[in-house]
Amino acid sequence: MLTLKDKQAALMGVNDLALTFKSHSSLAKYLIKGLDPRIPTVRSIQASLNEDSFQNDEVLEQIVKTLIFGLIEDEMAESGRHYSPSELAKYFGVSRQTLNKWVNAGRFSNTFRTSTRKHVQISENEYFISPQGEHILIKEVVQNYKNNYQELTDADEAIELKKEIVYFQNKYGHDLNSFLDARGNRLSNEEKEDVEEWKFFLKKYQKYE
Repeated sequence: MLTLKDKQAALMGVNDLALTFKSHSSLAKYLIKGLDPRIPTVRSIQASLNEDSFQNDEVLEQIVKTLIFGLIEDEMAESGRHYSPSELAKYFGVSRQTLNKWVNAGRFSNTFRTSTRKHVQISENEYFISPQGEHILIKEVVQNYKNNYQELTDADEAIELKKEIVYFQNKYGHDLNSFLDARGNRLSNEEKEDVEEWKFFLKKYQKYE
């Protein structure tokens, strides 16, 4: 398995690795098939893998990154500080419900291995997998929060919450209740996540109304 240092070095050489796999596609396919399909990005690559994949530079780069991040060392995920979904939700700026949905959807690189446990713990050495496929180290998310966090006054918090609420109103062209009435049960996965966050911000804003 790759260590974190190995992964960082490998990421610096993504283009070189991509060229190698373009010439040795059978090796890349063998390695990809050996990764755990419960990781969403791995499952997606495995399902769409064919000879044409190795002729498309953008797809080939994604294959290489999937390999690098798929080779997750258990020892690394088990080490360091661990966070509950409630704790981590604060650092991501989302509700606990949204964070739990991310866990269930496999958006954390190693937590799918322990998602059946009653109390999920997420290591700071894991990666959050964004909807765009970007891998972000949890430790960096926490550190960025701590570096930029300032205690907000009630007035400042109300302004920030209002901005979040207005963002969703502009995105969907309605207030929350009107949007839900219009969409009914036909919500996409993205809409469901947005609704959870929208509700979270509205609930927090209630004390300022």
